[in-house]
Amino acid sequence: MLLYWILLPIVWVLAHILWRFEVIGRDHLKSVQDGRPYVIAANHIANLDPVFILIEVFSWRRLYIPAKEELFKNPLAGWFLHCMGAVSIDRGKGDTVTLERLTESCKNGTGVLIFPEGTRTKTGKLGVLKSGAFVIAGAAGADMVPCRIIYGSKDGKMHLFCKIRIVFGEPIPAAELQVTDASHKIAALRRMKNRLRDDLEQLLAEKKLKIHPFLETGNTDILVRILLHGNCLSFLPQYVVRPYLLSGKMQTVDVEDCRIQMWSQLVYHKNKWVTPQMNCFITLMKEKMSKVI
Repeated sequence: MLLYWILLPIVWVLAHILWRFEVIGRDHLKSVQDGRPYVIAANHIANLDPVFILIEVFSWRRLYIPAKEELFKNPLAGWFLHCMGAVSIDRGKGDTVTLERLTESCKNGTGVLIFPEGTRTKTGKLGVLKSGAFVIAGAAGADMVPCRIIYGSKDGKMHLFCKIRIVFGEPIPAAELQVTDASHKIAALRRMKNRLRDDLEQLLAEKKLKIHPFLETGNTDILVRILLHGNCLSFLPQYVVRPYLLSGKMQTVDVEDCRIQMWSQLVYHKNKWVTPQMNCFITLMKEKMSKVI
């Protein structure tokens, strides 16, 4: 712990010589740093992301950061990571022991910095969110602080002397990260992931920070939330937005020369006998789809 207190200011000074930092939403972070459990959930672009976030959090109480065990194979790198709060985790084998240790530490008020994507996405776009961050937060009764790190370079990657923005969003309350019904655990985790993804994307929009693409999602719940909170247009199935159309919160717009192409597939086992009923259904579907196309 003493080495952490020594290294943190040194790394802070070196980083501020080599890069230009802007921190947005620090009040959101401070609101959970009162001894309660909290998890910082951030996107991941570069290897130094955790270091940059750590020095801007600048807490004298060391955060824990799950990191893949391969990073610890180099003795010097492993020593530095350990001093800064990194915890080795075996991603390929479901390291439940480490997850339980992180959860217990979080319960006791130690913050956890985790990257839900589980790996770097070099394009700057959000990848698929894993469940680890939500499992820890839910078990520890922790609030979750969305965090977006953005590199102000032309390609969106980390370069020397580029500007680095670190944006902290409004915490997601611990109560919203609980799985109350075990039979609906998968659906609950999917809802939590969608909420975090939505919040991370909104951190860009609210601060008018440019990144391409601005938003990429196929989740209708996220699209509906965006439509309800801004002047936007979207193509959505009518049954999804029917309640909002009836209540007057949304309205339809008539368009011309708009062609939407949809792909349909019919799959059946090639080595199993096709019954007459199945054959009739396959023929019917092929005829119907050929007319639609």
